[in-house]
Amino acid sequence: MRKIFPLLFALTLLLQCGALGAQGLAPFRAEYRKQAKGLLTLMNDQDTPVRVTLKPQSFTSDVNGHLKLLPLDPNLNLVLSQTSLRIPPNQTRYVSYVSKPNSAPAWFVIYATFVPEAPGIVVGTSVPHFAYITAGNPKLEEMAMVAQYDATKHLLRITLASH
Repeated sequence: MRKIFPLLFALTLLLQCGALGAQGLAPFRAEYRKQAKGLLTLMNDQDTPVRVTLKPQSFTSDVNGHLKLLPLDPNLNLVLSQTSLRIPPNQTRYVSYVSKPNSAPAWFVIYATFVPEAPGIVVGTSVPHFAYITAGNPKLEEMAMVAQYDATKHLLRITLASH
Protein backbone atom coordinates (compact mmCIF):
# COMPACT_ATOMS: atom_id res chain seq x y z
CA MET A 1 0.00 0.00 0.00
CA ARG A 2 2.85 2.41 0.77
CA LYS A 3 4.21 2.00 -2.76
CA ILE A 4 0.82 2.47 -4.39
CA PHE A 5 -0.10 5.70 -2.57
CA PRO A 6 2.62 7.85 -4.22
CA LEU A 7 1.59 6.54 -7.63
CA LEU A 8 -2.08 7.29 -6.99
CA PHE A 9 -1.20 10.75 -5.70
CA ALA A 10 0.93 11.48 -8.79
CA LEU A 11 -1.83 10.26 -11.12
CA THR A 12 -4.44 12.40 -9.34
CA LEU A 13 -2.15 15.41 -9.54
CA LEU A 14 -1.60 14.93 -13.28
CA LEU A 15 -5.33 14.60 -13.91
CA GLN A 16 -6.03 17.76 -11.94
CA CYS A 17 -3.37 19.71 -13.83
CA GLY A 18 -5.38 19.07 -16.97
CA ALA A 19 -8.34 20.86 -15.36
CA LEU A 20 -6.25 24.04 -15.06
CA GLY A 21 -6.23 24.51 -18.79
CA ALA A 22 -5.30 27.95 -20.00
CA GLN A 23 -5.70 30.94 -17.78
CA GLY A 24 -4.05 34.22 -18.59
CA LEU A 25 -3.20 37.68 -17.36
CA ALA A 26 -2.45 40.72 -19.49
CA PRO A 27 -0.44 42.83 -19.60
CA PHE A 28 2.60 41.08 -18.17
CA ARG A 29 4.42 44.39 -17.66
CA ALA A 30 3.36 48.03 -17.54
CA GLU A 31 5.28 51.27 -17.18
CA TYR A 32 3.79 54.56 -15.96
CA ARG A 33 4.91 58.12 -15.37
CA LYS A 34 4.61 59.43 -11.76
CA GLN A 35 1.49 57.37 -10.98
CA ALA A 36 -0.06 54.13 -12.19
CA LYS A 37 -3.61 53.66 -13.49
CA GLY A 38 -3.76 50.12 -14.79
CA LEU A 39 -6.23 47.54 -16.00
CA LEU A 40 -5.58 43.80 -15.68
CA THR A 41 -7.28 41.40 -18.08
CA LEU A 42 -7.90 38.01 -16.48
CA MET A 43 -8.84 35.20 -18.88
CA ASN A 44 -10.30 31.73 -18.36
CA ASP A 45 -10.26 29.76 -21.62
CA GLN A 46 -11.47 26.49 -20.10
CA ASP A 47 -14.81 24.79 -19.41
CA THR A 48 -14.30 24.99 -15.62
CA PRO A 49 -14.87 28.15 -13.54
CA VAL A 50 -11.84 29.49 -11.67
CA ARG A 51 -11.33 31.53 -8.51
CA VAL A 52 -8.70 34.24 -8.83
CA THR A 53 -6.88 35.87 -5.94
CA LEU A 54 -4.75 38.97 -6.52
CA LYS A 55 -1.83 39.57 -4.20
CA PRO A 56 0.22 42.77 -4.62
CA GLN A 57 3.78 42.72 -3.34
CA SER A 58 6.95 44.76 -3.48
CA PHE A 59 10.10 43.14 -4.81
CA THR A 60 13.80 43.55 -5.24
CA SER A 61 16.35 41.59 -7.22
CA ASP A 62 19.92 40.49 -6.60
CA VAL A 63 22.87 40.92 -8.98
CA ASN A 64 21.88 37.67 -10.75
CA GLY A 65 18.35 38.92 -11.44
CA HIS A 66 16.64 36.62 -8.92
CA LEU A 67 13.52 38.21 -7.45
CA LYS A 68 12.94 38.53 -3.74
CA LEU A 69 9.31 39.19 -2.87
CA LEU A 70 8.60 41.60 -0.02
CA PRO A 71 5.48 42.84 1.75
CA LEU A 72 3.80 45.64 -0.18
CA ASP A 73 5.42 48.99 0.56
CA PRO A 74 2.70 51.25 2.04
CA ASN A 75 4.35 54.26 0.32
CA LEU A 76 3.06 52.90 -3.00
CA ASN A 77 -0.52 53.80 -2.02
CA LEU A 78 -1.83 50.96 -4.20
CA VAL A 79 -5.58 50.38 -4.49
CA LEU A 80 -7.10 47.46 -6.44
CA SER A 81 -10.77 47.41 -7.49
CA GLN A 82 -10.95 43.74 -6.34
CA THR A 83 -8.60 41.26 -4.75
CA SER A 84 -10.61 38.11 -5.42
CA LEU A 85 -13.13 37.10 -8.05
CA ARG A 86 -14.68 34.16 -9.88
CA ILE A 87 -14.36 33.79 -13.64
CA PRO A 88 -16.98 31.57 -15.32
CA PRO A 89 -15.87 29.17 -18.07
CA ASN A 90 -14.58 30.77 -21.29
CA GLN A 91 -14.91 34.32 -20.00
CA THR A 92 -12.74 37.33 -19.21
CA ARG A 93 -12.82 39.74 -16.25
CA TYR A 94 -11.08 43.06 -15.62
CA VAL A 95 -9.53 44.49 -12.47
CA SER A 96 -8.29 48.07 -12.26
CA TYR A 97 -5.65 49.52 -9.96
CA VAL A 98 -4.23 52.92 -9.03
CA SER A 99 -0.89 53.64 -7.36
CA LYS A 100 0.24 57.12 -6.34
CA PRO A 101 3.65 56.50 -4.77
CA ASN A 102 5.18 59.03 -2.40
CA SER A 103 8.30 59.03 -4.60
CA ALA A 104 9.40 57.65 -7.96
CA PRO A 105 10.84 55.46 -9.28
CA ALA A 106 8.72 52.76 -7.69
CA TRP A 107 7.65 49.24 -8.64
CA PHE A 108 5.45 46.37 -7.54
CA VAL A 109 4.14 43.03 -8.72
CA ILE A 110 0.58 41.69 -8.59
CA TYR A 111 0.36 37.90 -8.57
CA ALA A 112 -2.90 36.48 -9.93
CA THR A 113 -3.46 32.94 -8.63
CA PHE A 114 -5.97 30.91 -10.63
CA VAL A 115 -7.57 27.92 -8.84
CA PRO A 116 -10.12 25.80 -10.72
CA GLU A 117 -13.43 24.98 -9.07
CA ALA A 118 -13.09 21.22 -9.40
CA PRO A 119 -13.56 18.28 -7.03
CA GLY A 120 -10.53 16.53 -5.59
CA ILE A 121 -7.02 17.88 -5.36
CA VAL A 122 -6.68 21.21 -7.16
CA VAL A 123 -3.50 22.94 -8.24
CA GLY A 124 -3.35 26.72 -8.62
CA THR A 125 -1.37 28.66 -11.19
CA SER A 126 0.19 32.02 -10.31
CA VAL A 127 0.94 34.58 -13.03
CA PRO A 128 2.67 37.93 -12.33
CA HIS A 129 1.97 41.47 -13.52
CA PHE A 130 4.92 43.85 -13.05
CA ALA A 131 4.32 47.60 -12.79
CA TYR A 132 7.04 50.25 -12.91
CA ILE A 133 6.47 53.91 -12.11
CA THR A 134 9.12 56.31 -13.42
CA ALA A 135 9.85 59.90 -12.47
CA GLY A 136 10.38 61.00 -16.08
CA ASN A 137 8.91 60.35 -19.48
CA PRO A 138 7.87 56.77 -20.25
CA LYS A 139 9.53 54.94 -23.11
CA LEU A 140 8.17 55.87 -26.52
CA GLU A 141 7.93 52.27 -27.63
CA GLU A 142 6.43 49.98 -25.00
CA MET A 143 6.33 46.23 -25.16
CA ALA A 144 3.06 44.58 -24.20
CA MET A 145 3.26 41.01 -22.90
CA VAL A 146 0.56 38.40 -22.35
CA ALA A 147 1.47 35.28 -20.35
CA GLN A 148 -0.74 32.18 -20.52
CA TYR A 149 -0.15 28.79 -18.91
CA ASP A 150 -1.63 25.68 -20.52
CA ALA A 151 -1.34 22.84 -17.99
CA THR A 152 -2.59 20.22 -20.45
CA LYS A 153 0.49 20.84 -22.61
CA HIS A 154 2.76 22.00 -19.75
CA LEU A 155 3.41 25.15 -21.76
CA LEU A 156 3.93 28.76 -20.72
CA ARG A 157 3.12 30.96 -23.71
CA ILE A 158 4.36 34.56 -23.68
CA THR A 159 3.21 36.85 -26.47
CA LEU A 160 5.06 40.12 -27.15
CA ALA A 161 3.63 43.07 -29.07
CA SER A 162 5.11 46.45 -29.75
CA HIS A 163 2.87 49.52 -29.50
